[in-house]
Amino acid sequence: MSSSQSKAITYQHQDSLPQLPVPELESTAHKYLRSILPIVSPQEPNTPSASDLTPTPAYKRTKACVEDFLKSPLVKELQARLKKRAEDEGRENWLSDLYSQWTYMGTRKPVIPYSSYYIAHKPDHRANTAAKRASQLVRAMLEFRHQLETEQLEPDFARSVPLCMSGYKWLFNSCRYPLKPSDTAKKFDPQVNNHLAVIRKGQFFEFSVTKSDGSWLSAVEIESQFEKVIKLAGSTETTFPVGALTTQDRDAWADVSMYLLGHQQASTAR
Repeated sequence: MSSSQSKAITYQHQDSLPQLPVPELESTAHKYLRSILPIVSPQEPNTPSASDLTPTPAYKRTKACVEDFLKSPLVKELQARLKKRAEDEGRENWLSDLYSQWTYMGTRKPVIPYSSYYIAHKPDHRANTAAKRASQLVRAMLEFRHQLETEQLEPDFARSVPLCMSGYKWLFNSCRYPLKPSDTAKKFDPQVNNHLAVIRKGQFFEFSVTKSDGSWLSAVEIESQFEKVIKLAGSTETTFPVGALTTQDRDAWADVSMYLLGHQQASTAR
């Protein structure tokens, strides 16, 4: 797994991407009013657009509230702070960390199904066992991770416009930790962290995907490791399926996680 000597390309457009603008208050207010018009106004049959809807008293009251909102000195002050935040030196995006906090790390809902979801791959009749299918997916993942970590992955485009690639940094070797009042995440060095965690029948297993010389295991070798996991796990579910605890709301999981880690440290110290 020697590092590629090719020119790094994955993040080559990052510095040239346009900064996210702070929307003008009047524009946001106008879009908001247009968006609620179909909801608060009775729509006649064959009405082609929101502009043909008749404003109701409910809409007029909402519009008056929006107009009062735009006149508020406090609102103008908050808008000025957002613009200053967007202009801060070294800040690439005024919204990204706020969005991450409000939408992901700060939310107390369970990760499943509110954040993480399930993806099913099409059946592959050439991989007729779970171990074989998993080994092929892992081997392909290793190839992709190598392209990403050596920055040889082609950047994404929408037509001819380059897209931000910063989110790709968290695809591999990263972990989300349950904490109060907000979770946190950590990225680990992919050069020294090359193990795979496997859950089978509620039991946890781990094996390295690299050999002593640093090269990757082949798909056949990875398949062999998965077969060992299946054999060791047996056919009976574990009595203590601790993995299910991660499906709790984040505060509950944070409490349990700290409790388990505390007991682990106490046991290690004995």
